[in-house]
Amino acid sequence: FRIPPQADYPVEALRNDIGGHCIVTFTVGADGVPLDIVPDCTDPVFAAAARGAVAAARLDMRVGVKPGDTLRIDIDADHLMA
Repeated sequence: FRIPPQADYPVEALRNDIGGHCIVTFTVGADGVPLDIVPDCTDPVFAAAARGAVAAARLDMRVGVKPGDTLRIDIDADHLMA
């Protein structure tokens, strides 16, 4: 990633002491923008944060990533900013 995924920890998850992770699948756009973002989370409270984090990220197209590639990343709730 040229700009890595970063997200805030969902307030509802903080209030209710919910932890977990998401596997996020997306397609690489021509300019390194993630498209067709689909989060699969252990708790639905993390889906919007994971989707937003990946949407704001940018891939480095110089490191073997091609437009149209489908990628999967794991976003652990422990790595979200509280």
